[in-house]
Amino acid sequence: MDFVVGLPKTLGKLDSICVIVDRLSKSAHFIPVKEKLLAALNRHKEYADRKVRDLDFMEGEQVLRKVSPMKGVMRFGKRGKLSPRYIGPFEVLNRMAEVAYELALPPGLSSVHPPVAILGREVRKLRSKDIASIKVQWRNRPIEESTWENEADMQERYPHVFTDSE
Repeated sequence: MDFVVGLPKTLGKLDSICVIVDRLSKSAHFIPVKEKLLAALNRHKEYADRKVRDLDFMEGEQVLRKVSPMKGVMRFGKRGKLSPRYIGPFEVLNRMAEVAYELALPPGLSSVHPPVAILGREVRKLRSKDIASIKVQWRNRPIEESTWENEADMQERYPHVFTDSE
């Protein structure tokens, strides 16, 4: 969260802009604010920043995997409130991106939602390049919940699906 201050006042007596960048959805929000509100937001940001810390894991470290509980679904042998929030520990094999890691999962968890079938193929044209997409039906999901995925990424992650369909 950043602030742009010292702007000319608008008719509503707003003279600053609060800029919030959402890294997950890759979007920015610009919110006009008054100078007094700006001071309160700044204090709140300072308090929140004290609690937040970035976690970096090295190869070979042991980490817990967070699982989201679903109402009425039995997970890992337990149902409801008693179902575990974290499972593991699992070894970190390598770092794939800033916040993505490859873990050594047991065979029962290694492919939680592997694709079952390729339902369609489409090539989308973007200005100067073509992007090949495929419609994928995932295991334990109905056809209505099929998704369009990048064909190159899917061939890299699930090569066995393409050898079976050819």
